[in-house]
Amino acid sequence: MQYRVVPTRGRQARECPVTLVVLGLAIGVTVRATTMKYVNPEKLNVVVNELLPELSPSDFADTEEYRLSQKFTALPIGSGSFSYFLLHPDGEVISIDSLDSVEIERSRESYRLSTILAWGAERYPALAPLIPERPPEAEDCPLCGGSGTDVRFAGNEMTCDWCSGLRWVVVEGKAKATTADG
Repeated sequence: MQYRVVPTRGRQARECPVTLVVLGLAIGVTVRATTMKYVNPEKLNVVVNELLPELSPSDFADTEEYRLSQKFTALPIGSGSFSYFLLHPDGEVISIDSLDSVEIERSRESYRLSTILAWGAERYPALAPLIPERPPEAEDCPLCGGSGTDVRFAGNEMTCDWCSGLRWVVVEGKAKATTADG
């Protein structure tokens, strides 16, 4: 699975390094693509379905975000320079190219959903209880060192772009030792 890196700005958007993929390669990290195993899908469905009808047109960043939310029946999470991000009640994360709204990426990966929930909780506090606990195989985020924030840009503290404030990442091939292992 390839990840698309989207630099963003603003309250509902994020500023990020030119490419997190290059950063990941430089520090030797591969984020595992897993299915929705950390988030309770029934609770997610209830919360998103409760939030959607409460939204009014003034709650959207712009008319395109409103249109896309209506089209996909999905909660708008935020936007960046190149994409809009939406969360469907079934846990699907939808990324839509903001330049032409034609390129659409869909993901059901657990870690992607976790980061979208963390980002979305900034806009919708009702999503915060759905953010999963750190799984045993997770490690501190290599970008923010587990702080959940990043101050590399002009000294301004902002939510980490790599982990979206989770403070952890699930890294491929580095499972934690269990009590049976010693």
